[in-house]
Amino acid sequence: MSALTRRLDGALILKPTKRAKNLSIRIDAAQRKAVIIVPPRVSERAARNFAKKHADWIADHLDALPPRVPFAPGQVIPLRGDPCLLVHQADQMRYPTKLEGQSIVTGGDIDAFPGRIDRYLRAEARADIVPLVQKFGEVMGCKPGRVSIKDTKSRWGSCTPGRDLSFSWRLILAPPPVLRYVVAHEAAHMKQLNHSPHFWAEVDALMPDYGAAKQWLTDRGMSLHAYGRETK
Repeated sequence: MSALTRRLDGALILKPTKRAKNLSIRIDAAQRKAVIIVPPRVSERAARNFAKKHADWIADHLDALPPRVPFAPGQVIPLRGDPCLLVHQADQMRYPTKLEGQSIVTGGDIDAFPGRIDRYLRAEARADIVPLVQKFGEVMGCKPGRVSIKDTKSRWGSCTPGRDLSFSWRLILAPPPVLRYVVAHEAAHMKQLNHSPHFWAEVDALMPDYGAAKQWLTDRGMSLHAYGRETK
């Protein structure tokens, strides 16, 4: 067994998918693994052989993922698209987490530092997202349901038939138009739970210049998964 094959075996997720017609591959940036989409009646052996045939492609794309950046003092992370230095006030046990210039500063026990940064970013995401959801709902004449802020791995947002909306907190790391686009996208689903021309017309009405933000997510969205408490 080659070194590449051994590496591949530890970097695969086989995902049986009823609607899939062909074997395909996508890169899960959050887990730093390759996901093999497996249609019905395709064996695990066939799926693994498919992955082996594309081992070089998988290795190249995994190697292209940006290195992880843990929430630790001295690290630099983006906030609304701008670089921010993470700072620990070691002598201030009750120092609140806040933005000071181009730094996110917090105190308390050093072991609690990652969690405090995580909670701060989630709170900032909610503070930006919820007013936009309400605004877009009013524009469309739709009353949103519950708004949840999560750490989703494969979607930036979602909308249920009951108009409950969910968003990734990592959107707060991206430039504001990107967050605005995802909120517009999910808000449009409150009227059109599909991706028909009518749906895209709703998105366009909420954010006429959404194209650049949509492309940013396609080109650079995976980079947002590099930041966080997981360092493995």
